[in-house]
Amino acid sequence: MSFLNVNSPQVASNGRNKVALKPGHSLMDWVRFKGTFRPVRPQRITPEELAKHNTVGDLWTAIHGAVYDITSYIDYHPGGADELMKGAGIDSTEIFNQVHKWVNFQNMLKECLVGYLVFSSKYITPSTWNDLTDFWLLSQTSIDKTSPYLVHLLYMTAIRLNGVIL
Repeated sequence: MSFLNVNSPQVASNGRNKVALKPGHSLMDWVRFKGTFRPVRPQRITPEELAKHNTVGDLWTAIHGAVYDITSYIDYHPGGADELMKGAGIDSTEIFNQVHKWVNFQNMLKECLVGYLVFSSKYITPSTWNDLTDFWLLSQTSIDKTSPYLVHLLYMTAIRLNGVIL
């Protein structure tokens, strides 16, 4: 029987590189750790801003338009830092979908969200941006999603956002 060596990558049966995680860096450890993060109000992130965050010490990536600061996640990723660095400072949606299309990244990384990728602010007014962030904040609450008041708020916000291009 062979065990993963912490210092050497291993190849999984599906051909993907895997690294042994340090003790205390399992998926469940990540779930506990990310629970200590303070929520931030999502910002508009341009591709130029995203590109500035491309090092192991400051690692942002975009997946399906959402921008995440995954610096804290590096030690918890089974593929290791090298795999995450492939998406450093860029829209890594295609890379992500090739390997992890089935993964619920929104839940796994929601505490790492810093904003949404925008290519032009031409269609986004300050009022619309406030609606977008209010909608995001409402959707993240732990209150009863069947509350008539909350359902009405989400519905009205969604109507105001109709046609917004990010």
